[in-house]
Amino acid sequence: MAVDIQQIRIGSVRVGVVGLAEECARLAGEAGNLSDSEMRDLLLARMAGRNYIPAGMQAEYAAAFWWEYRKYRGEAVPDEGGSGLVIEVLGPGCPRCEQLLEEVRYLLVREGIGAGVEHVTDLQAIAAFGPLATPALVIDGRVKSTGRIPPPGQILKWLRVTDD
Repeated sequence: MAVDIQQIRIGSVRVGVVGLAEECARLAGEAGNLSDSEMRDLLLARMAGRNYIPAGMQAEYAAAFWWEYRKYRGEAVPDEGGSGLVIEVLGPGCPRCEQLLEEVRYLLVREGIGAGVEHVTDLQAIAAFGPLATPALVIDGRVKSTGRIPPPGQILKWLRVTDD
């Protein structure tokens, strides 16, 4: 039996959760009888029964689950990450991966570019992108570089023009 695992964004971190699509479908069938507040609380309770939610993080998880539910229903929802880029450095945590991560962060701060930066170390998540080597640099879901640390000028070009 396949397990339904979906990654969602909690703040600036991506987290894998189990059963979100199933619970969204289940909740959509009950939507006529409940207020938005009741549906949001019910979704959180059901998801908490299937997933670990750290103490003090219930509000953040509830907001993320509700955002995903509204998206499931086809509602117009604001972009979850704001208008900034989503940058991922893929690699197991080796010194070269850390160097690329720090270079990207440095360039973002220096240039005043808004972006969410994540270091993806999970091998299955890395494999999903299909890089042949690490470190790999992914900008807005597109692999830009694998197996090397690109020159800063090239990284800046990718950050400024993400559709090349």
